[in-house]
Order: sequence, then structure tokens, then C-alpha cells
Amino acid sequence: RALGPKQASLPGLVDITDRNIAVDDSALRTYTPPAVVSTIHPSGSHSRSMHINRSLTIGLLFAPDITTVNGVVPDKFSSNFGVTLRYELLNRLSIGSGLLITKKYYSAQGGDFHIAPNNSANAPPRYLDVEFIKGNCYMLEIPLALRYDLVRAENAAIYLKTGFSSYLMKQQTYDLYGHYFYNGRVYPVQWSNTFGNSQNYFMSVLHIGLGTDIYLSKSMSMEVEPYVKIPLRGLGIGSLPLSSYGISFSLNFSPLLQKSKH
Repeated sequence: RALGPKQASLPGLVDITDRNIAVDDSALRTYTPPAVVSTIHPSGSHSRSMHINRSLTIGLLFAPDITTVNGVVPDKFSSNFGVTLRYELLNRLSIGSGLLITKKYYSAQGGDFHIAPNNSANAPPRYLDVEFIKGNCYMLEIPLALRYDLVRAENAAIYLKTGFSSYLMKQQTYDLYGHYFYNGRVYPVQWSNTFGNSQNYFMSVLHIGLGTDIYLSKSMSMEVEPYVKIPLRGLGIGSLPLSSYGISFSLNFSPLLQKSKH
């Protein structure tokens, strides 16, 4: 039953019949509802995500070696350093190349020094009977090799690598030690010279290596590879067959690429 205007209500209740009660709505008026974020992409739009391209590898390489000429060992190590690039063609099979800066130190017997016809202008004096040679050269090396993974584990791989290298000769220096005869006497002599003429030697060295690839993370690995480089032709003005025996260390990275995701 409705309460009359003068009728008392239950204890604690206020009769608001015929009364105007003021309500404070300032909090409601200042309240701003949160923005609704649509999760529906407009027609034709897409998001992008990052993924590791494991089939492509970029490496930084350093490789000391010993360069010999028919078994004659020099008194200095040679060095090779530069960048490499490798791409996986098939499962376990990849192809690699790069650009290396090479500094070779070598020694040789006089009988291994043969001046090529096109280098006759750079030949030592005719009277010099060459007995021993010490030389060095600065070259750019462009390798091209195939790698096959013999064993693959969770954190490492063992591989076999073979291929060829081309050399771009930039500078070569020779110290020739020998003697000459004059008036029935033998005189020791040394002849030294540096040549800056560029020479290119296409596919002049055979590379054979057996190494291990250690996975440091999903995108990084380290290669350790003992190798041998067998000469297929002579290099430099003396056409010296330079053999190399060394070990290479390479830190490799698989790049992060953007991939569209609809």
C-alpha cells in the first residue's frame, strides 16, 4: 500500500513523496568510456612479423695458415680475413662465397722460381743464379664452395667443404738470394723488388675442409674448419705453386627478415 504524504515510513527510510531530492551527477558527467579497439583489420590490410631466415648465413671469417712451396716452410704465418655468404640449396647441401683479404708469406728454392713470358720485364738480372727466395703477396680471394653436412645434431653439425678460389693479385714482394760468377770468382748477391701490377688467377686453388658448426643461438653459430688449399697453377711473377694449410674461425649470423602475415 502506498504511503501517504504524512504517513510515517519504516525506521531509517525517508519518505520522498511530494519532495524534490537533488542528486549529484558530476562524476557521471565527467566520466569518459574507454575507447573500443577494433580487432578487425580493414579489407586488404595485414600485419607483419619477424622470422629468422635459416637458409641464408652471413659470416665474419679469420683464418691463419702456413703457405709452402713444394714443402719449404716460411718463417711467418699467412692470414685471411673477410666476409662470407652461404645459402642452403637442399637439405644438408649449401653453397658459399665471399670476399677475403689475403696476405701470404712464403719461401722457395731457386729452382721453383720461373719467370712467365709475360713477366720478363720484371725478371731479376740474368747473371744472378737464384738459390733461395723469400716472398709475400697481398691478394683478394673470392671462394666458391659447396658444403655438405655429414652429421647434424641439436647444437652442432659436422660438414665437408670443397670448392675453388680465385685470386686477384694486388701486390707482391720478392727477396732473391743467390750468386754470380765474375773473373773466376763467386759473389753472393741479394735482389729485392716490389711489384704493384694487378694479376687475376681464376679458379687457381682447390679448397678442401672438414669442420664443425656450433650453434650458439637460433640465429648465430661458430664454425671451426681445418683446411688445405692445393694450387692448380703458379702465382705471381715467379709462377710459384702456393699450398696452404690452416684453420678458419667464422662467426655466422642468420638475418631477421620481415614476413607478411594476413
